[in-house]
Amino acid sequence: MTFKVLLIDDEPAALEGMLLWVDWEGLGFQICGTCGNGEDGLRKIRELSPDLVVTDVKMPLMDGLDMIAAWRREAGGETVRFAIVSGYSEFEYAQKAMRYGINHYLLKPVIPDEAERELQDLYRELAEQKERRRIGRLVEYEESAALLKGLLAERPVSGEERRRLERLSGSSHHWNVIVCRAEGPVLLELREEVASVSREEAPAYRIDLEDHLAVVYGMKAGLDGDVRGHDVGKRMGRYAERGASISVGTAVLSLLRIGESYRAAKEALRHAFYADECGQWIEYENVRHRPFDYRHDYTRFVKEMLQAVEWMDRTGFDQAVGKAKQAFLEAYAAPEVVAKVAVHTMRRIGEYMEEAGVFEAEWPEKFGRAGRPAEALGLARLMERLLECGLDAIDALRRRLAAQSRGIVNEINRYIEEHYREAITIKQLAQKFYLNPVYMGQLLMRKNGIGFHEQIHNLRINEAVRLLRETKLRTGEIAEHVGYGNYGLFLKQFVKRIGMPPNEFRGSSSKVFRD
Repeated sequence: MTFKVLLIDDEPAALEGMLLWVDWEGLGFQICGTCGNGEDGLRKIRELSPDLVVTDVKMPLMDGLDMIAAWRREAGGETVRFAIVSGYSEFEYAQKAMRYGINHYLLKPVIPDEAERELQDLYRELAEQKERRRIGRLVEYEESAALLKGLLAERPVSGEERRRLERLSGSSHHWNVIVCRAEGPVLLELREEVASVSREEAPAYRIDLEDHLAVVYGMKAGLDGDVRGHDVGKRMGRYAERGASISVGTAVLSLLRIGESYRAAKEALRHAFYADECGQWIEYENVRHRPFDYRHDYTRFVKEMLQAVEWMDRTGFDQAVGKAKQAFLEAYAAPEVVAKVAVHTMRRIGEYMEEAGVFEAEWPEKFGRAGRPAEALGLARLMERLLECGLDAIDALRRRLAAQSRGIVNEINRYIEEHYREAITIKQLAQKFYLNPVYMGQLLMRKNGIGFHEQIHNLRINEAVRLLRETKLRTGEIAEHVGYGNYGLFLKQFVKRIGMPPNEFRGSSSKVFRD
């Protein structure tokens, strides 16, 4: 590290000698300025903020010791370290300097070796002093941050804490809170950025909370209407463009009211759920008059999604999720309401999967039983997770049924051939064989090349052809015998397959229908 040095001497030759014969840079110092009397020295100290002032004692207008005393009265502490330069005949000045706490003394004319030894000691003392100050500031910062965290949590403050907050509050014209929420690499970078802001911006305090970060920061008069123009806002705003949700509360004049700013920021953060509409940077003043909807009932969408899973209907589930999402957007549903619907649906899917005997070890999180709060995901990501959950469940059910159904199709076909005369439906058949109706229809189509109803009609008309050839039964009796309660339907299906009415077919023995 390098420390800044201000040199003060009314003799130009003495200044030039110190500049030329001392290896300031090699000793860890940088000359930031020079001047020739105590009055100019005070002004330079104010302007340049040196770490070390090396000053002559006897000077016009104001001598070095008077300058040091004036600065101590003005600054109120050892903000600057001093070393004096004087000759043998001025030893009484050195004694007086020691009473000011100054124990570094360079003898004129300055001898480089002696000066370097003295400056090495000064460098070490400055380094130790800087470290003590750093630790002190860190302790003070952590104590202040802990106190502010308690305020955000609405913890009562003691009288001493109140007085401390009032003192801290006086360092800025007014105060506000930025709340940040992110995940993954962006979260790690954001935490570092907030820590950096807290170190560099004065005053700005980073507060770690359960599922988000907060920055309590002070602002000068005139900046209260332009949060993103403030240094803190600029630095946080960059992460809004990378997916972090960042909200800003309302400004208050006292830190004792910072809880109001925090609650406003948290309320604004809820609107990040609809980031596609609101963006990822949200100021409370821009959303305070936009209420969330709590009135609508979304249970019909839950029923549609669960039914699609039971039927293993991927398209139907996709459409049901899409309709639910659109309904949430149109109503501007409260995030916790949407989250409740989504998590409830995922859990019901998980329960259905368990009942069906299809469940895998990594699925609890998928089905809404673990992970960060659902409303923190945002509408788009929450709906993506819900869609993924349902489609994965459907695929797993299909795989399970595909494994179970090997060889079962022949058994189903035998049953149909034995009972086609009865008024059976695919739903009844599915219940008998413990299969989903949609999936059973797909199985029969792949195996037979025709649908269930076509298969039934083919079997019935084929039997009707045999009876027309081999018996004297009337066509109405044959229709009823093969399973048609409605003669018109029998006639329609017969003509469709044979190409002529039953009576005409009976007169012609050449027409044979084959399955």
